Amino acid sequence: MKTALLERNTYIVVVIGLTLIVSGFTSFAFAQTEVDVSVTATVDEGGTVPPPPPRKMPPRPGMPAPRPNMPIRKEIRDNRQEFRAEAKEDIKEFHTDAKDQRKDLRMEVKEDLKAAGTPEERKGVLQGAREKAQDLRADLQKGREDLRAGIKEKGAAMREGIKDLRGEMRDNRGQKADQHLQMVVRRLNTALDHLTKLMTRIDARLAKLAAAGVSTTATDTAVAAAKSAIAAAEVAIDAAEAKITEVAAMENPRERMAEVREVVRVAGDAVKTAHQALKDAVTAMKGLHIPPASAEVGASATVETQ
Repeated sequence: MKTALLERNTYIVVVIGLTLIVSGFTSFAFAQTEVDVSVTATVDEGGTVPPPPPRKMPPRPGMPAPRPNMPIRKEIRDNRQEFRAEAKEDIKEFHTDAKDQRKDLRMEVKEDLKAAGTPEERKGVLQGAREKAQDLRADLQKGREDLRAGIKEKGAAMREGIKDLRGEMRDNRGQKADQHLQMVVRRLNTALDHLTKLMTRIDARLAKLAAAGVSTTATDTAVAAAKSAIAAAEVAIDAAEAKITEVAAMENPRERMAEVREVVRVAGDAVKTAHQALKDAVTAMKGLHIPPASAEVGASATVETQ
């Protein structure tokens, strides 16, 4: 049980570490992509536009949410303390009762010896006292064995209850691990969606330039590389999602966590590569502008059409 619990805890720690890594990367990617969008917007309009407003982060709560296993841990501690306190009280009560019985026997024998008038009566009192002492020792021994058996039975019940509670804790940890893994996948997909939208804007700008008679041949290589990198990132993220789903459903996911780390690393690197390829494509477009004459002709055609 301890080995399984240790493996599950290690699984949780690795999952949380992966979440922090992906979180830091996606924050960097989003910030860089906003800069790229600003550059693309500048190219679209043929002039300078103000930078986009900074993203507003949601307010952080004052206190973190309570962990679902905290009440269970407290219940386990309380059960152990209650068991120890009851066992200690039972033992103390048994020793007090045994002490009182021995004291009562001594007092009884003392009174009987005082009442005995002849040596034969005193001898009979002593003989009876020895028999009573022997019976008392047998009763105390039986009481001691019953006490041990009762404590052992209560301890077994307590351990069984703790075992059930620990099973509930493992289930909670598994659910939390699954949530973290799903968050990793969501963040990777969000980063990919962000890059795909930027690629769509680049395609729209190139189409506008081509319609105005501007040669876009110089950007063909960079744009093709960006599209290929985005497609590769999508494949890597799908592979990571499939592997995470597979490992999360396993009985002992720790055995496959090395594979999860690898596919997540590959997916993150693929998204970084796609992001850099898009930056290269935007850089290649910086020298392309719609000629003023084409813009005026387009405006005149629009007026005549109206």
